[in-house]
Amino acid sequence: DHLLAGDDFVSNDTNPSPDSPAETHGTHVAGIAGAETNNGVGIAGIAWNSRLLPIRIVGPLGASSANIASGLIYAADHGVKVVNLSLGGPGWNKLERDAVNYAVAHGVVIVAAAGNENTIVTSYPASYDHVISVASTTRTDSRSYFSNYGSYVDIAAPGGANLGGDRRGYSEHPLQRRLREPCGDVDGCAACSRCGGVSLVVRPCDDSTAGRGSPALHYARSRHSRPR
Repeated sequence: DHLLAGDDFVSNDTNPSPDSPAETHGTHVAGIAGAETNNGVGIAGIAWNSRLLPIRIVGPLGASSANIASGLIYAADHGVKVVNLSLGGPGWNKLERDAVNYAVAHGVVIVAAAGNENTIVTSYPASYDHVISVASTTRTDSRSYFSNYGSYVDIAAPGGANLGGDRRGYSEHPLQRRLREPCGDVDGCAACSRCGGVSLVVRPCDDSTAGRGSPALHYARSRHSRPR
């Protein structure tokens, strides 16, 4: 099936659906990355032929480091190739860092939001080594006014007004604001690459390539806890 059975580290059960019908963040981003297509409904995901494994780690009060780490380890142990972490905060945490390293060692590509506070302050998990940190751009390829920026940002993608999925089944597939969508864009591209047998490696660009990005990426160094 396109949607696999997942897990819930917030309520500690096997049903990853959130307790509140208003919590649509994960579904929205998942839809951008991998919604089915050619079915006459809603949108088409970038990696439309991928399979999605929902893992709930964010509750009404945000995501704890323990839940983030547990989710990463669960994903790695279940063969996930690309993980989305559209969340973050300013604090470095060893438990999270070790879980990131564990997942990467198991071949997982981790994509995380750079943050939506319009600041250069470092955000985690986006700033851990081996994590692809994603900022947000507008439809005119400029940095979104809310998007974080700085040396820890790897890449930027469209955000702020993208259509996505909605677990409540609304037909309009509502727009979501802030830095939710860019990670879904990058997740989808990463999934397509992995399915095509392409190995993704995050490494710095040298001087010969640093100037080739669009102006929006000049807010980053083009090298490869709240919901974002």
